[in-house]
Amino acid sequence: MIRVFIDLEMNMVDQKNTELRAKLPHEIIEIGAVKLGADLTEQGRFNAVIRPQVSKKLSSIVTDLTNITDEELASGTSFHKAMAALRRFVGDGEAALVTWSNTDLLVLMEDCRFFYKDERLPFFTHYADLQAFCQKQLHIDAAHQPSLSSICEQLGISEEGFSLHRAPDDAVLTAQVFCCLYNQEAFAPYLRK
Repeated sequence: MIRVFIDLEMNMVDQKNTELRAKLPHEIIEIGAVKLGADLTEQGRFNAVIRPQVSKKLSSIVTDLTNITDEELASGTSFHKAMAALRRFVGDGEAALVTWSNTDLLVLMEDCRFFYKDERLPFFTHYADLQAFCQKQLHIDAAHQPSLSSICEQLGISEEGFSLHRAPDDAVLTAQVFCCLYNQEAFAPYLRK
């Protein structure tokens, strides 16, 4: 089974539009992914900057955190094209979606529900929350949710040259954390259909 480590950056939908916000609280603006084979060798990287279709104005919080600009988003692709490209990147066969916490999974499902009227991700057969796995492996209290950056520091994974809170780089760091801690028997309970 291949594993695809995905990170998303998202914009908050207009706070004033409560009806729309109830349907789509966050709109994905960037997808980064790293694909590892069963032997943990990297099989490719994916990145898509997505032009917002719902909330045209980028939140200042998001801009400050990610350094993504309105100009960068203006030249991005549509959510539909990004998802089609991600599907091609994942390929056929068994694939596990691995994210840092389940937040990205839930946002991806929300966006699919909004744009496709279906929250299923048919090109993934399994899912894993790497943050929960790390907490168990590193004996971190379940009440304390460690950041990806703090786990990288604890494991000695250098963040030099990476832009934190940018989807492609966070996906790479997530894959590196997985490779450091991976144990098939210990990870199996975290892999869900």
